[in-house]
Amino acid sequence: MSSTVAKAGRRRVRWLPWLTVFAFIVVLAMNYLAVSLPLAGRTTGEVSSRFPVSVTPADYAFSIWSVIYLGLAAFTLYQALPAGAAGRLDRIRLLFLLSCLFNVAWLVAWHNLLVPLSLLLMLCLLATLVILYRETRGVRGGATSFWCLRLPFSIYLGWISAATLVNVAVFLYDLGPLRSRPLDLA
Repeated sequence: MSSTVAKAGRRRVRWLPWLTVFAFIVVLAMNYLAVSLPLAGRTTGEVSSRFPVSVTPADYAFSIWSVIYLGLAAFTLYQALPAGAAGRLDRIRLLFLLSCLFNVAWLVAWHNLLVPLSLLLMLCLLATLVILYRETRGVRGGATSFWCLRLPFSIYLGWISAATLVNVAVFLYDLGPLRSRPLDLA
């Protein structure tokens, strides 16, 4: 019985890096489709424009996604290479897979104007990234760990922290209290 469990564990480790690569490709594809297709007949920006909240980032701030995806690509490649494919990254991979699921689900909810669900999914993504941030701090390995683990998830967490605040403002606007008067943060 224990040899069966050990074999199943090795099989999981062998496939988990490739599942991680696949999940990252799905996230990239869904984000591309959200802009080019667009999903539910609306681009991400068009949905944002429906909710004129005061805490929306400037358009140029969204260029951070190229940096985030470059960092996540570095992680995805690193974890698939023999040096990164060891089981020591399994927990990080599983959390990353969860973050990919929440990222894609958020896009679907957002584009379908399901604001309460989008906020719940954003909070789940944020919580997952907080745990990922903490987990990556425990991995030792010098510059490679910094560039491929710590930095990508730090930047991603920073952006999603800000995006969560925007999603909360949109949720409150959607409820109605913020429609009657602008939010004065001064």
